Amino acid sequence: MPGALHILLAIAGLWPRLRAEVPEDARVFIVSRKPLALVIPDFLSKDGTATLLGMVQKLAGLGPMSAQLTPGARWTEQENAVLLDVEERLGALTGQPAHSDEQHWLARAMMAPSKSSGKVGGATFIDRPKLDAGEFPNGFHVDTAANMVRRFVSGLLYLSSPVDGQTCFPLATTNTSGSPEEETLELSRRFVAGGIHSVGDKAQEQEVVKAAKLFMGRSRLGKGLCVQPQPGTLLVFWTRGDAGEIDPHSWHGTKLVNPNSPEPKWFVRKFKQMPKSVWNSTGCSDKNFQCTPDWPRIADYVRATRMPYMEAADRAETCSA
Repeated sequence: MPGALHILLAIAGLWPRLRAEVPEDARVFIVSRKPLALVIPDFLSKDGTATLLGMVQKLAGLGPMSAQLTPGARWTEQENAVLLDVEERLGALTGQPAHSDEQHWLARAMMAPSKSSGKVGGATFIDRPKLDAGEFPNGFHVDTAANMVRRFVSGLLYLSSPVDGQTCFPLATTNTSGSPEEETLELSRRFVAGGIHSVGDKAQEQEVVKAAKLFMGRSRLGKGLCVQPQPGTLLVFWTRGDAGEIDPHSWHGTKLVNPNSPEPKWFVRKFKQMPKSVWNSTGCSDKNFQCTPDWPRIADYVRATRMPYMEAADRAETCSA
């Protein structure tokens, strides 16, 4: 995998620290340090991927509804077992088991562009961009957008292999693309500090449009990080850094699916959210940027989930020096 630090965490002996019940030969690649991002090929078996894809496609045919994949009577015993399996293993990888203060997995899809836009089968979680939608039709965002401030790490589990449709992080620092230009990074810092967590080229504010164009330009030049969807592959990335702050490198967007792609981009995603007892430890409102949360407590919480991977990356760089 180009640009990856190629860390095999099983060999590094870190699985016991993460309490993960994962095969010992699992391959976990650290593909970026800023933001911290992991790629786990074959996270889900071929049969498990087919089962989960079938569940998402069932939701797509049911019309407007929640995209949450909630375990329950709707699903078969096998389907529920797959949901519980991916939930438990993502919790182990991120150092935070599932809890009642976070959402379930969410179904998502992006179709190849067409002359007319709309929702497929009425499902609200499927995007069908127009032909003129642009290379990144939904722009770029950080996962705390819409005041979802407790989010700190996310998982994307790909269920298909479209042509294009990559998940791109234009400001990522990798061992091949280097760091972004200071002008671009400073703009990112100013945005996240000011509560601007989503940008697109159709925005009205000149500086927001400028940011979208800078981000898109870096991706077009092959800078940053882009992850190609492959069935059963899991992408995990941290929105927050060691100090608990929003990582200014964590902006990301989905590249348009190629019009000639034989299949859409089907995937499920999970936003890991710190418990309210951590974020609200000072009585701070769950969705209020104006209050002052207990940042040392939040930093300790987030740092503990990142530490095994950062230590592994440090050791790898020391060995290769």
